[in-house]
Amino acid sequence: METEDYKRELLHIFFAQKRLTFGVTLLVFLGALAVYLLAPVKYAAYGSLLVRAKAPVSTPQSLAEAEARSLPVNKEDLYSEVQMLQSTEVIGRTLTAMATSREMKEALLHQRTSSIRSQLEINVVPSSNVIQIELRSSDREQVVNTLDRLIEEYLRFRQEVSQGRDVESFFGAQADKFRQMLESGEQDLEALYQEVGSAAPDREIETLLLVKRDLELELSQLNSEVVELRANMAQLDLLLQNSGRNKTPHINNNVMQKLNDRLIALRTERSSLLRTYLPGSKAVQKVENEIVDIRHLIRAEMTEFRHQVAAELAVAEEKLSGVLGRMEDIDRRNLELQSQEVATRRLEREASLQQQSYETFTRRREEARIQGAMETNNLVSYVAVLDRAHPSDGPVFPLPILLPLGLATGLLLGLALGFTREYFDHSFKKPSDVDRVLSLPTVFSLGDVGGDRQRP
Repeated sequence: METEDYKRELLHIFFAQKRLTFGVTLLVFLGALAVYLLAPVKYAAYGSLLVRAKAPVSTPQSLAEAEARSLPVNKEDLYSEVQMLQSTEVIGRTLTAMATSREMKEALLHQRTSSIRSQLEINVVPSSNVIQIELRSSDREQVVNTLDRLIEEYLRFRQEVSQGRDVESFFGAQADKFRQMLESGEQDLEALYQEVGSAAPDREIETLLLVKRDLELELSQLNSEVVELRANMAQLDLLLQNSGRNKTPHINNNVMQKLNDRLIALRTERSSLLRTYLPGSKAVQKVENEIVDIRHLIRAEMTEFRHQVAAELAVAEEKLSGVLGRMEDIDRRNLELQSQEVATRRLEREASLQQQSYETFTRRREEARIQGAMETNNLVSYVAVLDRAHPSDGPVFPLPILLPLGLATGLLLGLALGFTREYFDHSFKKPSDVDRVLSLPTVFSLGDVGGDRQRP
């Protein structure tokens, strides 16, 4: 009996609120119909990835060490891959790679990135390492190409992340820096060679030392010669001062020696004549005149010889000064060459270290490039593309099921609103309500003859 009352109550409420129920149902159905007819058609592209292992992370420090081993994948790694797939960087690279123009404005790129992220749906298949990707768009061909490019950019970006993105560029920058330093050092070394004018300072120093030793020997000889010539000059000056006395000068000169011998002979002859003749005799006077003439000749010859010795002394002193100047030049040049040799050794040490650093970083850059190429070729060992991007069989939105779904939704919503309205309506709807609320008997009841008039 209670079940029949319950059914009767439901039917009563339904028919009492039938206009509201049918109105809401019609409204929702028309909305669903409008969406089905007017909404832009959406197509979908599907793809899936299999994450087999966690890629080892490479850094500049770990590149020279043993190869990192791949690790098993856990749930956090899968969600990390999902975040990487829908990251702004990967989507931005995808749009940049597919852009027809060379440059895309930042605002437009951000807008299109947000649009793709909103249409991208990525899920992890439970109890597996499979990631399913779905992308929707109004262009059937474009959505497949976009998803295919998205997967490629994801694989590249994943390689960069696992490789330490800037490893190769880091080594390249270091190699370029040391190459520039090496070139600068070579230019400094060349400028030093040109400034000093010697490419082998140690050899030139050795040669100059040998030359200096010869100059020292020559200097010693010149000093002796100068001392001897000065002594001769002093002797000649003394002889010239005493030339009026009856002394015979002793000078190492052939002409002077002959004149001295002649003077001695004349003196001997005069002494012999004085034993026989008087000093005023013609024979004695003749010898005296010859002696005077010989002395004049000796004085003239001594004067000439003094001039000759003075000239030789001047030449010897000039040579001595030249030798001393050359020795000073050699000492100064040796100091310059020694300074150059010290600077050259310093620059060569720096150049050697820079060369080693340049070769090291160049080798590391090549190793990073090779490793990156190997990881690119062997990326399937970490991530495998199970399904390449492929389109859906037809539009995924709007679907024909939207119409019956809208009708059912409208009916349920109308019934819910009808029951809600009936629940909050406290007016008397049947005789039993009067008896239940007022505890009074019902005398009579009238049907609803006024249409939409509100109940009393």
